[in-house]
Amino acid sequence: MKAKKELKGIKFNILYVLVFLFVFGVIFYRMGILSMSEKIDNIDIQKFANSRTYKKDVLSSKRGTIYDVNGNALAQNVSSYTLIARLAPFENESTTRPQHVVDIEVTAEKLSPVLDLPIETLVGYLSKYETTDHRIKQVEFGTKGRGLSEIK
Repeated sequence: MKAKKELKGIKFNILYVLVFLFVFGVIFYRMGILSMSEKIDNIDIQKFANSRTYKKDVLSSKRGTIYDVNGNALAQNVSSYTLIARLAPFENESTTRPQHVVDIEVTAEKLSPVLDLPIETLVGYLSKYETTDHRIKQVEFGTKGRGLSEIK
């Protein structure tokens, strides 16, 4: 009688092992299908994952003003610009409203007070397109053309 109980216990344990192996096999099979498929249930996995993990937002920030102990502003947020002169026309540029330097002399006269440079120096910068086989399409004006504010 004792042998029958032991035999019954072994059969019961084998049943547990077989059920465990079956469930493990089903899980392993499903993981294989999920890892090798591009679509599951008509859902593109890559698009679905990207929509859940990536978020693209534009955050605009403004720096604050730094004050001293007495409340006087020590540093403030000021926009600065770099001046670039486009010497050659853009592709498909409108001829009625050009966005490049058309008259070198007039442009040099108008930029001279802003940049504190002599007109002759500016004419030299703006003439580079004509003197270099049209390879230079735009010029900058060195340190004088950087850090410009809206006021100047």
